[in-house]
Amino acid sequence: VTARIRAALGGILALMLMIGVPAVLAQEATPDASSAILQAYGEAWSSGDAAEVGALYTEDATRDDVPTGMVSDGRAAIEELADALFASDDDVRLEVTGGFAGESWAVVEWTFSGTHPATGREVTFRGASVLELTGGLISTLYPERTFEGTVTQVRLAATELQNA
Repeated sequence: VTARIRAALGGILALMLMIGVPAVLAQEATPDASSAILQAYGEAWSSGDAAEVGALYTEDATRDDVPTGMVSDGRAAIEELADALFASDDDVRLEVTGGFAGESWAVVEWTFSGTHPATGREVTFRGASVLELTGGLISTLYPERTFEGTVTQVRLAATELQNA
């Protein structure tokens, strides 16, 4: 094992020497949720306006929802997704609770909440999204959430509908 670690470290050192140390260092990042893109992200997803959500993304953006396997390609598809979300839950809110932003990457931690219209049940779950930025807009987004909590709340709402 020690020989493998030494070989890996040697490879990393060689790579650093070939491409230069500055290329390997992390970019500067703002370590708080007050970044303009993070604030705009929370406000747009809380607005109920799919066009406001779409305005955060490049025309050719990709939203790759890893937990569900759903991929939205392009601003129009992301706006359709936002429309569907706003139609499925009343009073959608996305509160930004943390994160950081650099020039080309950002991470936003958030809490989603909304009211399921058929049951009146509050749905709340936490998550985080990794954002690749191009020209100040989101070009790729990878959202993650506490998936088990989400599934449990959706099942509760479905059970209430069946029993009603």
